[in-house]
Amino acid sequence: MAKRVWHPQSPWTLPDDTDERLLTCVAAAEAILAIEPMNRRLLTGLLDQVFWHATVHPHKLQIRWRSLEATREARLPLSRFLRHEHVFERAWLRSQLVDEGKEPAAVLPFAVACLVTVEEHARLRSVDDDLVGWQRYRAASIDVVDMRTGELVAHDELRRLHPVPA
Repeated sequence: MAKRVWHPQSPWTLPDDTDERLLTCVAAAEAILAIEPMNRRLLTGLLDQVFWHATVHPHKLQIRWRSLEATREARLPLSRFLRHEHVFERAWLRSQLVDEGKEPAAVLPFAVACLVTVEEHARLRSVDDDLVGWQRYRAASIDVVDMRTGELVAHDELRRLHPVPA
């Protein structure tokens, strides 16, 4: 049994429009990728907006995954001390779509975010570039809490929930 480390007054719940939001993001990515010719910088910006909207659900600070240290942060405003971090970095997501030619419906489920402290964000940016997804969190020694249950989640379990695609 996982140890509960956070006792939410109201646990995180999956927003009602989650499926519709993902389908909209997939459709937007498909439409963007179909535009020819497309300036690379504009393509990057448009896809980044899709990834952002896929991860800020329902709000950038009210997401399912949060580092243990982020659950302890009480200074206000939270947006000054916490960072909305893309578990699978936007550059990786973009590469899967543009360079690897994968379908948006297969890539966008990896648009997952985790709220981390500013210090943890710096650690994540310094890990080996070959690490992807939750592998980066293990390398940066960042423990993650599922805000739905308030329990710490083992790194192996996180990677099972969001495995790096082949």
